[in-house]
Amino acid sequence: MSTTTPIAAQVRAVIEMCGAVSHDEADEMVTRFIASHFNGRMGSSGEHARITIPADPKRDDDLRLSAYIEQQRAAERSTAALREAAERLANDVEQYGLSFSSEQRDAWQRVEVSIAALRSLLGKDKP
Repeated sequence: MSTTTPIAAQVRAVIEMCGAVSHDEADEMVTRFIASHFNGRMGSSGEHARITIPADPKRDDDLRLSAYIEQQRAAERSTAALREAAERLANDVEQYGLSFSSEQRDAWQRVEVSIAALRSLLGKDKP
């Protein structure tokens, strides 16, 4: 969703208020939400999602999971921007063959290795 909704603004406020949510914490919250549906049946631990009124952004699973989702969206946008910048840099390096001193050449070889590693991570290996 590209438009900012009042709920999205509240979620961003929750992130600012209580900090980032780890993957492990998000996993534990989802487990509690799922367990909530079984009320101790089917081998459930009997745990329930933590939701309170008034809301506690440092504890409530619904708010923390919403914050986690927003946090991951922001990370994805950041990663996409980094990926585009790395791709532009790799293309520029390939396009403009530059001459270097021996020190610069050594440094550049390390950069080329890094670029190759980035391309590999991005799934854009070149033969």
